Amino acid sequence: MKTRIFLFSLLWMLVLTLQPQSYDQLWKKVYKLADEDDLPKSALVETQRIYDKAKAERNVPQMMKAHLMVMTFRGHISPDSIPVDVKGLEEWAESPELETHERAVLYSILGGVHISKDFEKGDRFLKRSLQDSLTLVDYPAGKMVPMVRSMETSRMYMEDNLLDLLARRAIEYWQKYQWRNFNEVQKTIRQTYQMLA
Repeated sequence: MKTRIFLFSLLWMLVLTLQPQSYDQLWKKVYKLADEDDLPKSALVETQRIYDKAKAERNVPQMMKAHLMVMTFRGHISPDSIPVDVKGLEEWAESPELETHERAVLYSILGGVHISKDFEKGDRFLKRSLQDSLTLVDYPAGKMVPMVRSMETSRMYMEDNLLDLLARRAIEYWQKYQWRNFNEVQKTIRQTYQMLA
């Protein structure tokens, strides 16, 4: 009888460990390692596992988040890895298997990454993130969780579409760095607002 109970307990523990963990559970583990335990290398390993799981499941928003977090942890551990990781992100954005909305999000991220150091390059990426406006206006931003947070105000007043989200993000960057080329940036901002009207 004791042997049966032991085997049942062992089997139950095995079943529990084999059950797939939700992304929320996996991210909690990463944040605990990074923030509470101050173990960036361990957090990097766990984040890479999330990336691999998301890639196997073709969950691109989770892949994006994991990729950015891997870049962050690697950058803390070895700052000279940042240019290599950014180049990898640029190559991913050009990947033919990406959907239009996924590519637009990556372009928007790259625009934000580059604009402070290389305004022209960042500006080009931000503009490219909005170039397929007819596709983006019909795509719900909420489908890109965890890369975006879809809030009640966005759903009520802005139709919660990806074009609106990426356009407003681009406008924020352009306003922040408009001193680089004031007249041209103001023109771009006006055109972007007209696109949203």
